[in-house]
Amino acid sequence: EAEVVEHADHIILASPGWRATFAERYGVDIEDRLSVITNGFEAVPASPLEPPVGADSGITFVHTGAMYASESPEPFLRALIELCGSDAALAQRVNIRLIGYGGDELPKLQALIAGTPIEPRVTYLGVRPNFDCLREQSRADVLLLLSGSKHVDTIRGKSFEYRAAGKPILALV
Repeated sequence: EAEVVEHADHIILASPGWRATFAERYGVDIEDRLSVITNGFEAVPASPLEPPVGADSGITFVHTGAMYASESPEPFLRALIELCGSDAALAQRVNIRLIGYGGDELPKLQALIAGTPIEPRVTYLGVRPNFDCLREQSRADVLLLLSGSKHVDTIRGKSFEYRAAGKPILALV
């Protein structure tokens, strides 16, 4: 990064918070070579969408994007397991669709939900093309946004997509 910054004529950042980070790293002289162009979104073409299989009733939570330790749905799943442990009917009304790279986090999440009332209600779809993610977002009742402390300067690209979907957002940040 330092070598690129040293030789770059101009640097484009995706979040305003990175301006201060770069000035701290490389000195205030760099500020005149920085511009910010934030992420955006692609609208989903208007078309009737079928609900996902298994989501015929209740509430569907959708998360799209990578799931790293600092951006893990684990706290959400733990809370849901506890909540559904005292309300079996609720467990039958909740659907959780996790879409994106699971990496090292996926086996931990699978172990966490194993044998719990929500296990059959959690679907991991893996990495999917952007259009599929946008379609899933449009089908959701609630979108799950995860952002950890390692990315405090970053505006998640999916934040724009989530807002465009017009659905409630449950953010764990």
